Amino acid sequence: MHSANPIVNFFDPSMHPYEDRPHDIGGGATISAAHMHAIGLESLGDALVPLNTTNVQIPPKTFLDIGSGSGFLTCAMGHIIHNLRSSPQHSINARKSRVVGIEIHEGLLKQSIENIRACLPEMVNESHPVDGIVKSGNVLNNNNQDVPIANLMVADAFSTKSKLPYGPFDAIHSGVAIDFIPLSLLAQLKPGGRLVIPIKLAHTYEQDFVLFTRKHIVDGADTTNINTDLFDKACKIQQNGDRAQIGEFLNTFCTFKSVVRCIYIMARNNKNVPTNIPARVPIK
Repeated sequence: MHSANPIVNFFDPSMHPYEDRPHDIGGGATISAAHMHAIGLESLGDALVPLNTTNVQIPPKTFLDIGSGSGFLTCAMGHIIHNLRSSPQHSINARKSRVVGIEIHEGLLKQSIENIRACLPEMVNESHPVDGIVKSGNVLNNNNQDVPIANLMVADAFSTKSKLPYGPFDAIHSGVAIDFIPLSLLAQLKPGGRLVIPIKLAHTYEQDFVLFTRKHIVDGADTTNINTDLFDKACKIQQNGDRAQIGEFLNTFCTFKSVVRCIYIMARNNKNVPTNIPARVPIK
């Protein structure tokens, strides 16, 4: 990533941005520990960039960053697309690729737009307003190519009322911990797409960082064209909370595994309080 200054300083306003732990970024939110960003991106793997790209052109990609906060992960995903656009082999499809950043706090959204502009000025659409409250906007424009690289917006990523814009998605990263199985998000993955998200464990300060992968094939049928009613079905099951139906949905459409178990700890005003620092031991 381009910058004459240390990159993390754009996204972490704390006194010690290179300490590998969460830091307060305002608005009651934190930026995750650096190794959790690495674990998240590594877990998404070839849903971001296929391993073998020598003889196969990478199709258009759409990434989603939930709880985009100060914009660091959104920027990292956008940088992947920026590099693909620079490749003669992949540039045509990459011009149709994008990353979507979802944040529920308007102040953080404005901050993230300013951070990305400071970090990667050569990729910013200068016409994008950053003064006042920004509810949504196209941030990274890569010299006015067909599709802006990044779209950041205020929204509830877990809404069961309607699909998120620009989906379905190849890769979804969530820095927001939840206490339910996000079927509504799983239904918005492309076949083969991946979702990584922390899920809280009941009656404990622990959470599992879980990787879900959408299956390509369901009972011998290609899943490419079955998304029309799947979102509505997923939302109804999620709202009902019936464990048997949730299990059947997961077994039919997804595979899943725990990547790492986390212990809640957050740095707030230089004090450790329970919420969101990962343990370093992967789950076997």
